[in-house]
Amino acid sequence: MIKPWPVDLMLGLDEKGQLLRYFLAEGYGGPLLLLWSIGISLFLLVFGSPIYAVAWTVVAVTLGLWMTYSARGNPKVWERLVRASMAKRFP
Repeated sequence: MIKPWPVDLMLGLDEKGQLLRYFLAEGYGGPLLLLWSIGISLFLLVFGSPIYAVAWTVVAVTLGLWMTYSARGNPKVWERLVRASMAKRFP
């Protein structure tokens, strides 16, 4: 388990899930969700194979978690998260 950085705890970044929210809203989460939904519909409706649909879901979730984890070290991401957190706490 990754220990949260002191600034994470101080600003409440981990407890609010802001990194995941950033990934879905501004990162590559949107295109990944689109690709996942196209794949699910193909596997379920066209091919009729729920086993491949489950495998596709596992691949998409793994990619999403990996991309979110790799974005954690990006300084631009931290700048946006800290600014959003500070604007929320001190309007």
